[in-house]
Amino acid sequence: MKRLSVHIRARNVFIVAAFVYCVLFSVLASVHGTEFMIRSDSPGYLQLAQNISEHQVFSQSLQEPLEPDAFRTPLYPLFLSLIFLVAPGPWFVGIIQALLAALTVSYTYKIGEQLSGKVAGTLAALVFGFDFFHLVEFQTVSTNALFVPFLVIATYYLCRYVKTRCTRLLLVSAVMFGLATLTRPVGMYLLLGLPLVLLGIEVIQYRKVRVLVLKHALVFASVFFIVLSPWLVRNSVVFDEFSLTSIPPYNLYFWNLASLHADYFGVAYQDVQEVLNADIQEKFPGLQQHDIRNFTLSEYYKDESLRIIREHPAAYAREHMVGTVYFFLSNYYRKAVYIALGTNESDIPVYNPVGMLKSGDFGSLFALAISKSGVPIMAAFVGFGISTVLVFFMIANVFFLRRSQIWEYELVLYALITYMALITGPLGSGSYRYQVLPLIIILAVVGFARMWGKFVADHRRV
Repeated sequence: MKRLSVHIRARNVFIVAAFVYCVLFSVLASVHGTEFMIRSDSPGYLQLAQNISEHQVFSQSLQEPLEPDAFRTPLYPLFLSLIFLVAPGPWFVGIIQALLAALTVSYTYKIGEQLSGKVAGTLAALVFGFDFFHLVEFQTVSTNALFVPFLVIATYYLCRYVKTRCTRLLLVSAVMFGLATLTRPVGMYLLLGLPLVLLGIEVIQYRKVRVLVLKHALVFASVFFIVLSPWLVRNSVVFDEFSLTSIPPYNLYFWNLASLHADYFGVAYQDVQEVLNADIQEKFPGLQQHDIRNFTLSEYYKDESLRIIREHPAAYAREHMVGTVYFFLSNYYRKAVYIALGTNESDIPVYNPVGMLKSGDFGSLFALAISKSGVPIMAAFVGFGISTVLVFFMIANVFFLRRSQIWEYELVLYALITYMALITGPLGSGSYRYQVLPLIIILAVVGFARMWGKFVADHRRV
């Protein structure tokens, strides 16, 4: 009966959120058109979806010959192509993504209620449901619109497995994590990481690993791998590479080491991508753009990146540390301030404090802070304040884990947040934090509730 009531309340959350999101998107699309849905990566995904629908080829090429693509993973372009079969154009994409966003809010509620009751679940759902970045993200042509629902649903079922040891829940979780990884490959290392988390929880509980749990960890990894295997086989056949994507070495070379490259070439952090592309074209003349991003240069990117890291280990460690901190405190809420004040973000100097910090350009950071009548100051204040409050209560909750009756549940959430912070650390982007933002908010709400409860109890004793 209790489980049924949870599902009913979660269904009601979904209905309310779906109504709000569909109305919001419909109003914005009616007033502004659907151009606001497009961001830097959107054209590539739309082209992939178009080529899948019209030519049955996974390619970003704009014209024939259609060169196969290994940079993107398949699920989001396939998702778009299926929608386009029903209703061409981005309008219907926005409606479907609004429903997925509502589903994410519903599962955020369910996880919050499992941890700390109806009030905590409702508060977590409200905070995430009306988070500005979430309201923007579900309306854009972006993989996050599909990745975040998969990740949150997968987390819910994994947490329930940890409490019940029900194999069915474990299988659903593994499938969902696999689908999330086929949407965004950032989850690929969870294939090994999450089974280790499950074994770690077992050791903490029983000081040993039972055969049953060891089997379950192997089942989880196997099912996860099976979900990924069709795309692994495709890349093996087409590119002779048994790999999910060519992104890791590319990102390591072009993005994770951006500041070190900037120092080497003597250019600003913001200009380093253009310089690196020109350098690659000079070293490998005749390469097409798809060659630069596919497996063609993967070994070169990997070897060069490892060489740079070996030569500058302290600098790279600093990159990772600064980026990881910025993962938690990055100011993606600034756009809300710009919109509220009627200020066009393009009128304001490039807001990239992590780049300025990495390059030591504190003068530009100060100039940015005092420019445009204080708008950036207000944006930084709002964004930093919200991020800091969430992170503070999330960390505070750690001190209550020893007395928690469902610490295993919470440990899974902390493990996923830590994984995402470390794996995306050098890039230091709020868009990566968004991918685990529901989990951060849930733990922050639970931490706040426990701190408040302790304060009230201490006050009564006095």
